[in-house]
Amino acid sequence: MIEPPDENQQAFEDPLYVPVGPITKARSKKIKEAINGLIQEIWVDSNVGHSKLGPKEDEGGVTWDANGHVVGLDLSSESISGGFNSSSSLFNLQYLQSLNLAGNSFCGGLNWPNNNFCSSQIPSGFDRLANLIYLNLSNSGFSGQIPKEFSLLTRQSAEGKEWCQALSSSVPNLQVLSLSSCHLSGPIHSSLQKLRSLSRIRLDDNNFAAPVPQFLASFSNLTHLQLSSCGLTGTFPEKIIQVTTLQILDLSINLLEDSLPEFPQNGSLETLVLSDTKLWGKLPNSMGNLKKLTSIKLARCYFSGPILNSVANLPQLIYLDLSENKKSPPVPVFPPILAEVTTRQQPNFWLTTLPDLSGQSSLTHLDLSQNQIHENIPSWIWKIGNGSLVYLNLSHNLLEDLHEPFSTFTPYLSILDLHSNQLHGQIPTPPIFCSYVDYSNNSFTSSIPEDIGTYIFFTIFFSLSKNNITGIIPASICNASYLRFLDFSDNALSGMIPSCLIGNEILEDLNLRRNKLSATIPGEFSGNCLLRTLDLNGNLLEGKFQTL
Repeated sequence: MIEPPDENQQAFEDPLYVPVGPITKARSKKIKEAINGLIQEIWVDSNVGHSKLGPKEDEGGVTWDANGHVVGLDLSSESISGGFNSSSSLFNLQYLQSLNLAGNSFCGGLNWPNNNFCSSQIPSGFDRLANLIYLNLSNSGFSGQIPKEFSLLTRQSAEGKEWCQALSSSVPNLQVLSLSSCHLSGPIHSSLQKLRSLSRIRLDDNNFAAPVPQFLASFSNLTHLQLSSCGLTGTFPEKIIQVTTLQILDLSINLLEDSLPEFPQNGSLETLVLSDTKLWGKLPNSMGNLKKLTSIKLARCYFSGPILNSVANLPQLIYLDLSENKKSPPVPVFPPILAEVTTRQQPNFWLTTLPDLSGQSSLTHLDLSQNQIHENIPSWIWKIGNGSLVYLNLSHNLLEDLHEPFSTFTPYLSILDLHSNQLHGQIPTPPIFCSYVDYSNNSFTSSIPEDIGTYIFFTIFFSLSKNNITGIIPASICNASYLRFLDFSDNALSGMIPSCLIGNEILEDLNLRRNKLSATIPGEFSGNCLLRTLDLNGNLLEGKFQTL
């Protein structure tokens, strides 16, 4: 008997793999995210290479000082069978300053496919590493008790006072604190202030259930503060935003509520991530002071008001996500608890006009989806970043028309999502190197361009579903050599189905339902056919499928 494919294994081997099923909104979103993730990896690798916290390593992840002592050891994402314990020679490295064990899978923890670490708890012995200034145990999935020698703890869940005091007394010269996903609880205790050398704090995915402590602003060398998904409550930490050395601030996926404070004149902030919080109000004009800001992520909050020119004209902006913001209601004063908003609730969204971003010279990622932008798409949007735009999502708005063809202006655009608007007229030809194109749920009334195959040669996902498109499916669609997901459903297409779509050895999902396609079902299914979903319902087809 032939065993069905292991979906987990397929997902690991194929970065674009998504579970079998019809092309629903949820699946198309997963496909877009997979394509975008792959593009971002390639983009980062080709531009800046791999970067890791800690000292620069020599070959094999080991760094020596001038006297031949091991001062740095990077064991992140390594296949070390059997784990290690307190007797490990690792704890004899008395000169060790930097140790990275991130991204490994200890028994009972995360299941990373390329690691074989296996241990019930953190081994004792860290107290012997007296010179340690950098320790990274993030995303290692430790379970069980934290050893007394390392943290002075006796319980499986580390409470704030205990783990903070343990760190401040055990590693007083620590510069980088990275303990993401380590089952820590809060609140973060003031004893952490003793670590005066701290420059980077990353404690994502723990459970502090408390306000952001203002004393974090007292670290004079602080450059990175990442506290995403930590159950943080209360108001926005105003003092922290005034830290002039701070470069990365990530407080996303928390219950923080308040308006944003004024930003300092001489700030160093490069990345600001506040998505999925209860923050509300207008963006302060002083955000324009942050001349080094490259990334702004404010999705799914309650911001309101226009995007000021001081913000829209930030000179180094690369990534801007203002999607799915909802205006907070006048009563109560504070916005409601963040929850999924259904279409029946008809929320008031933030943006009603497009912010003028025509002066942006470096922007690569722009997401203004799920607002109420009610106008035509201006021609300048295709020229953002001087042709460097990679990701554009304007879906779920009230956009009506395109000012001019744009395929020649966006040579690097890989994700183009315009679905669920009121766009009409001719179907715009996609940028030639676009991997993901979604024009579904609009009001396009033309026929599919005869040479569409030329423009979607590199496209992986293409949807024209739920429009008023007439005419035939052009034979040039057979030139789309990389197409894996095709959805032309709910239109008025007629004529025959090109035989290449049935005998294709690349296409995985084909949805042509509810059209006026006629004639005999073409072609044969070859033994190499990869189709997982085929929907031809609601047409005028006849005949039988043939298989080899």
